[in-house]
Amino acid sequence: MKNQFIFLLTLFILLSSCHKDEEIVAPTPTCDFTVEFVTFQAFCSFAPKLHPTVKVPMGLNFKGERIDSDKYLFFWDGAPFGGAKSIIYNELPITVKIIEKATDCEVLVTLDKDFFD
Repeated sequence: MKNQFIFLLTLFILLSSCHKDEEIVAPTPTCDFTVEFVTFQAFCSFAPKLHPTVKVPMGLNFKGERIDSDKYLFFWDGAPFGGAKSIIYNELPITVKIIEKATDCEVLVTLDKDFFD
């Protein structure tokens, strides 16, 4: 009798804790991808202030490591583009929205003329 009671109690607990209506909510990932760790990187030692109409290739780093379109989406002034872009000093500032694909975390960074000071 005692065994039947334990079996029925266990069965009741198992069945009552699982409802088809319950929605399983996945935990929201923490965004380690934050703006304070994103920096611009010039790909050459060119002085754009001296030649303000010449294109300068620029990329982005996160925590000192180059980031690219394998793991991130980039929108340079709103237009989708890869992780690097040639910019013209006279056309600065330029804003880049970056989205980490794995977490959907996004940052917004702006390249100003003072970067080249």
